[in-house]
Formats: sequence, C-alpha cells, structure tokens
Amino acid sequence: MTTHNTLAHLLKSSTILESLGFRDDIWFAAKGANHTELIVISKASWKLSCSDSACGFEGVFLHFEYARPGSLLLHCELYPRQGSETKHPRDQIEPLLQLKGGIANLVRDAATEHGWSVSLRWEASDKDLTQPKNLQVGKFLLSSGNEEPAVVAAAIESIVKATAPMIDPIMSNS
Repeated sequence: MTTHNTLAHLLKSSTILESLGFRDDIWFAAKGANHTELIVISKASWKLSCSDSACGFEGVFLHFEYARPGSLLLHCELYPRQGSETKHPRDQIEPLLQLKGGIANLVRDAATEHGWSVSLRWEASDKDLTQPKNLQVGKFLLSSGNEEPAVVAAAIESIVKATAPMIDPIMSNS
C-alpha cells in the first residue's frame, strides 16, 4: 500500500472528519500525465451546482488536495473536471468563473481575519481565480514532508477542523 493510499485510508476512517461532514467525500486518485497520487477532501455542501450547465460544467467545487508531502492545498475549480478550463469558451463559463473567484476571495478574507497564516501556516495564493487556469486558493504548510502517514493525517485533521467552520458559511451563502 502506498503512503498516499495509507493516508487516504486514515482520513476516511477519521471520526473528526466524519463529524465535520467530510467522510463520504474523501477519495484517492491519480492526476495529470504523470498520474501523481492525490487525495481530495471535501463534502457535499462545498460542491455548488448551477442551473445552467450548457457549458458542460455543473458548478464549482471547493476542496483540500494532498499531492506532495509537506503541504495541503485548498483548491476551487469547476466540475466535473473536463481537462483545462481554458479549453472552454470564456463567455460560456464566465458566471462560474466569477463564482469561483468570489469564493476564493471570501476564503482568503476569512483566513486573514482569523490569522491562519500564523496559527495554521497558511499561504494565500495571489492568483486570480476568475482566470480559468487558476485553481489554488492557498496552501497550508504541514511539515518537512518526511512524516509517517498518521502524523500527516493528524495535521490534516487539525487544519480541516479549524477551517471548515469558517468555510461552511461562505459556501452555504454563495
């Protein structure tokens, strides 16, 4: 079993994440041409559906991603994933891009207001999420990246437990 697979199993069995509503939306996958191992952590209320899906996308999806040791990313992107958002006509996806950018800015504002940079080792991305190619809201620095899966799982649980109560209202009001 790979380290990512072990970590995904630990996160799926986490009572902390389950109590916050994340249990059913934790999955392990491979992404990109190199099939990089990836763990996605989200919940149903962080997936916003839009009534007009003529562009092929159904909505906006906020989630944590763990791909590289040492950091936990917070991404916001259009779903279902259909390759690069840049391959779609901008005028068709503009409302979704504006929603994506608005959510990113509200989360970044909450992070600043609640001092995530100090308490959770948060680094906000300066990318404009209304641009199709930009997905990263920010990242949390976990460690050196050499820790055992149980240590990484505990760090991720701590971050999710601290941030989800601040992110939930943003998503429910968007």
